Amino acid sequence: MSTTARNRNNRARGAHVERLVARMLGGIRTGGDRGGQAGDVQTVGSVYEVKSRRQQTPALIRGAWAQLMQAAERSGKDPGGVVLAYTPGAGKPREFWLITKLEEAHASPVEEGGE
Repeated sequence: MSTTARNRNNRARGAHVERLVARMLGGIRTGGDRGGQAGDVQTVGSVYEVKSRRQQTPALIRGAWAQLMQAAERSGKDPGGVVLAYTPGAGKPREFWLITKLEEAHASPVEEGGE
């Protein structure tokens, strides 16, 4: 497969995933924004940048998600998400990422915008 064909396929796959995410969030796909000015998906109050990959979700996240679901069930509370913390050591900047899982079952019709 040529590089041009691969790039075209990757863009088409990315657009498909963006439409799916827009449906799940009840937002719109902004479409065609290669400069990152508008994000990939927008809802009334938020903007989202969508990244997709073909590899499976990393084991660290899958395992933490399973623990989260068990804890939520045992406590009778809603699962808030997995917090991934990058802590490189004393005096160095730390990062905290909140990861949550979107379910396709909650997808609603999507509008296209900006295309």
